[in-house]
Amino acid sequence: MEASPDPEPREERRLAQLVRRLSEDDPSRKLSRRTRLLLTFGPFACAGILVVGVGLLRSWAAAWFSVVIAVASFVGGGKFAILAGMVETAPLGVWPLAHVVIVGDIVTMLVLMGNMHLLYRAPWVGRKLAQAHEASFYVLRANPWMRRLAWVGLAIFVAVPFQGTGAVGGTILARLLGMSQLSILTAIPVGSVLGCYPVALLGVYGQAEGLKKIADNPFAALAFFAVLVAVIVVLGRRFTGTGLRKREGATPAAPRADSE
Repeated sequence: MEASPDPEPREERRLAQLVRRLSEDDPSRKLSRRTRLLLTFGPFACAGILVVGVGLLRSWAAAWFSVVIAVASFVGGGKFAILAGMVETAPLGVWPLAHVVIVGDIVTMLVLMGNMHLLYRAPWVGRKLAQAHEASFYVLRANPWMRRLAWVGLAIFVAVPFQGTGAVGGTILARLLGMSQLSILTAIPVGSVLGCYPVALLGVYGQAEGLKKIADNPFAALAFFAVLVAVIVVLGRRFTGTGLRKREGATPAAPRADSE
């Protein structure tokens, strides 16, 4: 009896084909070299100036702390990295950290907008971006209203604190929606602000009275955080189309939303 083909190489080939197609079709290919260089190094230069400013005006410990929070937000902490400012010994509070995360989202957006076609060619990064592209396709399948209200939908997508949302997912989702560069440049920062400020307010509330009172009762604290995690997971699965994707399986070549 002939053995069935190994699904792993088939999946790799499928992703490789998708990566090539996405790299060839991405609008960043049409940008001039000067524009790409500006979108690559300009944001990092501005962010570096802000970090130096924090070091000179506050302390170098605060400057390094802001860099750590920006990296933590990018690699998985998301907007909840802002809550690190609740720690009494933290060199920066929740409001400065909220702005650190917002700046990080803007830097990420600009770098992706200028270099997406090149990043797709990077071995590990390209695969992850292709998977994010497919995830964004299911976001639109689960939330068809986003096609009618593209700018609002993108801002909400960036704002919500679910896994896979944020500046990276937002930039890819904007590509699927066929949005203009100006729309992307405005919607993602607005969404970042709308997502970061409530988290900062939560941190302020926790530092004052609210969460401290809950923490006095370990059972109440456990119940509170269990409900919070459950709500985020359930709403996140619905909003990001995770359940739909598991039922249907990955699509071989997720089409552009504006072509449907």
